[in-house]
Amino acid sequence: MRRRTSSVSGPATGGSPLRSRSFLLLLVATFLSVGNYATLLSVVPLWAAEGGSDGTGVGATTGVMMGATVASQLCMGWLFRVLSLRNLFAIGAALMGIATPAYLMSNALGPVLAVSAVRGVGFGMVVVAGSALTADLIPARLIGKGVGLYGLSTGLPSVLCLPLGVWVAQEVGFAPVFWAMTAFTLAAVPTVLGVRGGGTPDDQPSETNTSGRLAPLAPGFVLMIGVSIGLGGLSTFLPLAIGHPLTASTALLAMSIGVNVGRLGVGAISDTIGPGRMVLPAVLSGAVGMAGIAVLAGSGPQAVAPVAAFAYGVGFGAVQNETLVVMLNRAGPKGRGLASTVWNMAYDGGAGVGAVLLGAVVALASHEAAFIVSAVLIAATAPVAWWDSRRT
Repeated sequence: MRRRTSSVSGPATGGSPLRSRSFLLLLVATFLSVGNYATLLSVVPLWAAEGGSDGTGVGATTGVMMGATVASQLCMGWLFRVLSLRNLFAIGAALMGIATPAYLMSNALGPVLAVSAVRGVGFGMVVVAGSALTADLIPARLIGKGVGLYGLSTGLPSVLCLPLGVWVAQEVGFAPVFWAMTAFTLAAVPTVLGVRGGGTPDDQPSETNTSGRLAPLAPGFVLMIGVSIGLGGLSTFLPLAIGHPLTASTALLAMSIGVNVGRLGVGAISDTIGPGRMVLPAVLSGAVGMAGIAVLAGSGPQAVAPVAAFAYGVGFGAVQNETLVVMLNRAGPKGRGLASTVWNMAYDGGAGVGAVLLGAVVALASHEAAFIVSAVLIAATAPVAWWDSRRT
């Protein structure tokens, strides 16, 4: 894709679409909903560990949620035909909010996995609808900045809530965290229902050219899988690998800040230099950061872990923005639902695979070995990043 106007369409508005009421409501609803996901990403594994789960079981808490997320995303072709995007978002947020207090019933692995699965279904609906709504509300000339702002609304909860949730759970208790996230997510329902626009996408998955529509999205899918594996491993095992709550929370905060820096930084320039140009250095930043975390989780000074976590976060955030914009452009205005679904499946599937795979490595070897495996897997996607950037 050469430097040109994106094929993604958006509504015409009198003022800047980036400041429209509907887009701002979408950003707020996204922040509230993703706050549930981000906060509990590390808290639920801690809850399961407190209940006696080993490394494999702890990893499964994230893996099952992400698996359910991907499973719900596989149903998006049907859901797009019967629900508007804003209603799909609202139902997903409601599922997440209603399920969250059920964690307090038991910290045994079975009940924790069951609740995580329900939350995963809701989360899958929220993120696919949110990405597609962004493409629907923002015109082509501003899609890079629009995706960057949407990325900020998904990334800020990690900055504010992920480290805070870990600290509160370990120092105060789990119940306040679960109840606060219930209120957060349920507040997103009336918020997103105020969005105007975002009808049913024009995707028709039953068409015979589905494989042809998926092929241009494959490189972005592979890249997102690779970097997301690291997210599943870090969010699940970093608080356990670094025993000191404050250090672990600081490292998670640094990672989250890095994600937002990466997404906003790339989003600000992709409309000018063309999307996809920064994906290779972003992948390398993610791999180097993860390798640094592996060293620090072993014999290195753990107090420096936030620096490595920040480097991983910058790379991860930049890859997110680059791949989503490229995939939306390649899918075209009638394929925004498909592109959003494929991108989110890679993100969530990678996080789930990372948690389960690295959980098995932790059980067989160590946290250090798990982070080394993650760094290698991220670095393995560098040839794809190089090849695909030459096509853009």
